[in-house]
Amino acid sequence: MKLSEAVAFRTKEILKQKTMSQYQLEKTSTIHHGTMMDLMQGVYKTVNFKTVMLIIRAFDMKTSEFFNSPVFDDENLDID
Repeated sequence: MKLSEAVAFRTKEILKQKTMSQYQLEKTSTIHHGTMMDLMQGVYKTVNFKTVMLIIRAFDMKTSEFFNSPVFDDENLDID
């Protein structure tokens, strides 16, 4: 799994946990709708760290909490 896919997967997972809509996340994080849609649909092959941090802050969670998921384990990530 590519890092951008892992970020999208984890974001969707947390949205469900928090019963939060993608629209609410966009408004809270100030990420443009098009950018969020491209990230969530896997259009982007890379992900900007600033975007990830905006998502994490919008979820009101620690960075370590966001990345504490098996999708971010080394053996699960394709970084090529």
